[in-house]
Amino acid sequence: PAAAGLVVTSADDKSPAAEGGLRPGDVIKRVGKTPMTRPLDLERALLEHKAGEEVQLSVERDSQPLALKLVLESPPKRELTSDIAWELLGMKLEPVPQRQFAALGTKYRGGLQIVAVRPDGPAAQQGIRRGDILYGMHTWETITLDNVTFILNHPDLDKFAPLSYYTYRGKTPISGHLIVADRPERVVERTDRVER
Repeated sequence: PAAAGLVVTSADDKSPAAEGGLRPGDVIKRVGKTPMTRPLDLERALLEHKAGEEVQLSVERDSQPLALKLVLESPPKRELTSDIAWELLGMKLEPVPQRQFAALGTKYRGGLQIVAVRPDGPAAQQGIRRGDILYGMHTWETITLDNVTFILNHPDLDKFAPLSYYTYRGKTPISGHLIVADRPERVVERTDRVER
């Protein structure tokens, strides 16, 4: 039930969750001051924090309240965001300066400028254009390139299909659905080819 919080189904060994004391079966009630009623609440609560920061969790274990502290880590850098977005969505992205995004007068916190669209890619097939601003996919905001990497590397990406997206063209909001391209194995291993 929504009021019950979020149930932990697993905690990877040596992860911040496991090292902070979270166990399968725990129910996360709050992250900081934010109550947990759906997975999106957890994502939003963590977006404000950086690697190395400590996050307070209010947890229930065996019907008993418990306070835990987690120290966040950076997500693994498996791919370049520009590469994975180009391969899977057919678009290249760059952060939008905060002042430019604020001029849209929206309640959202930021977005990514679409600087190129591959003619044969999923983005082009949906009518997405260069100059559009991507501010969300599925249930997540796309404020940074890392947000896009998180979404496209998500283990449940196939379950999101088709992937909903939210853009602005000028000040006009546009939404739709993307059929994400099949993930070639070479995309996952691309970081060893990064030019420095």
